[in-house]
Amino acid sequence: MGDSFAKWNWKPADEWSNLKYDISHFVLAFLYAILFGIAIFMFSRYQYNSRTFKGLLITGILIRLFFFGLQPFIMENILLISNSINVMFNTLPSFFFFSGYLVLLFFWMQIYRTNQPYNLKTMDRKIWITFLISNSVMFGIAAILYALDFTKGGGITISDASPVPTAKNIYEKGVFMFGAVLYILVSGGFFIYGYYALRYVYYENMEWSLKHLEARRLLLRRVAAITLVCMGCFIIRAAITLLALFDNDLDWAWWLDGLYYFILEVIPLLMMLRAYYPKKRKFPNSHSPLIPEPK
Repeated sequence: MGDSFAKWNWKPADEWSNLKYDISHFVLAFLYAILFGIAIFMFSRYQYNSRTFKGLLITGILIRLFFFGLQPFIMENILLISNSINVMFNTLPSFFFFSGYLVLLFFWMQIYRTNQPYNLKTMDRKIWITFLISNSVMFGIAAILYALDFTKGGGITISDASPVPTAKNIYEKGVFMFGAVLYILVSGGFFIYGYYALRYVYYENMEWSLKHLEARRLLLRRVAAITLVCMGCFIIRAAITLLALFDNDLDWAWWLDGLYYFILEVIPLLMMLRAYYPKKRKFPNSHSPLIPEPK
């Protein structure tokens, strides 16, 4: 038994003993399925698809959908799976979403740097090289922590199975703590460059603003909303993650996952998708005002 990767023990639905938990997580899986459909619709309708942004968000949404679809079966001991693998499924989507948020953040950096005395081609190249390095470091650290957990931590056998994904060793705690640190860093980045993007749109491009006043107002609202909502959600997620790591007696009610992921992840992602898909003829050119074209 201990050497098995996974084990399936089916039992009738009338023997399920955690129905509130099960239903709440099936609902979450359904919400992410809807989010996936919205993403596909918006990406297919908008001709300037940023392939990097699209791929990152779609991958994260699909892993999250798969994760929540599995949780009721794991809770009911129908599916026995290693806690280490379940922790990976729980945390991996966040890294894809972080990378998607960085696409927007680095584009805002481009907006700010446009008014600086730099060669634009050199500036763009440096910004996107920084983006690639940041992602490589982030996924590299996550991969090392997962590998250490699989080899030296809980392993990948069902002897380490748990009804909920729990940080049982230093490597799993490291993954959650690394995610919390990234939430704080990305929150700071949104605050800084969201402010500069707002200032650029409001002050630096007055000729464009006067000619397209409605578009300027809409863009200001979008940038401000994304900055405030993402910054607030990331700070709250970091605080909750750290609290759960250091408070072993924290009682996580069955309904909290629903509120946590809907408010702190689904809503920011919906705002990102809405920013990706501007209304036709709303802006002075046909490009998205918040997401760059693919490189």
